[in-house]
Amino acid sequence: MTEDEYVEDERRHFAWIMQHHSEITPAEAEAATLERYPALG
Repeated sequence: MTEDEYVEDERRHFAWIMQHHSEITPAEAEAATLERYPALG
């Protein structure tokens, strides 16, 4: 697994957890995910 694949997997898990356990919208979960796991560059 590459670093990019790992980060993408972590983003998916984090967004799912945030959305399902924090009672936030999908858009808010995505924003929180990108803040926690910024794009690699």
